[in-house]
Amino acid sequence: MSVVEAFNVSKRFGKIIALENVNLSFNNGVYGLVGPNGSGKTTFIRIMLGLQKPSSGRILVFGKDPFYSHDEVFSKIGYLREKCAFPKWVTGIDYLRHVAKLKQVDLDQNVIHHSVVKGDFLERKIGTYSAGMVQRLGLLQALIGDPSLIILDEPSTNLDPLGRVEMVKLIQEIKRHGGKSIIVSTHILEELEQICDFIIVMDKGKIIAQDTLGKFIKSFSLDGTLVNAYARIMGGAQV
Repeated sequence: MSVVEAFNVSKRFGKIIALENVNLSFNNGVYGLVGPNGSGKTTFIRIMLGLQKPSSGRILVFGKDPFYSHDEVFSKIGYLREKCAFPKWVTGIDYLRHVAKLKQVDLDQNVIHHSVVKGDFLERKIGTYSAGMVQRLGLLQALIGDPSLIILDEPSTNLDPLGRVEMVKLIQEIKRHGGKSIIVSTHILEELEQICDFIIVMDKGKIIAQDTLGKFIKSFSLDGTLVNAYARIMGGAQV
């Protein structure tokens, strides 16, 4: 059984078709989910999380329908939103403790002392955080409970160059330990090329390509890079 299985998943918002007959499966490894804005990536992620119901088709996460078994499925997922929003009046560490309590797990010291923790920012109120600190806190809460499926939606947003390097190293570290499925949705293809095993390209709600990273680059790139392969398959579309 795959960690995630999607069967002819479609999603409509009135006359707008956000997803059309999407068939995907995710197992262990790092999957890069790429495509222009409006391609359906975020809608698909929300359906995986059980936050939206498909208009048609079926999706299973850990063998369960995430919409009807939301709590059971979501407890096994670590999720970093593209735009994080946290209560500004509590400290970072108190927020992490709250998330751990909701997941009914202990707050792992490895999370608190992770390399993305800089100085005393976890002891400060979230309302004093910079955009980069908010992103770091979002990453930490995604790791609570040692989730089997980790979904990172634009994980490098608001991070400075050093923070982006640390993000890549983090995903590489999780990957080395194995046994997890990691889905990374991002526009920064140079970073994706350093971490991914598989690439899935979406456009206008459809899957237009899915393959291993190596085969995808070999099939479409003229210079051996993921950026060039993506540009060619998209007909020169901007990343």
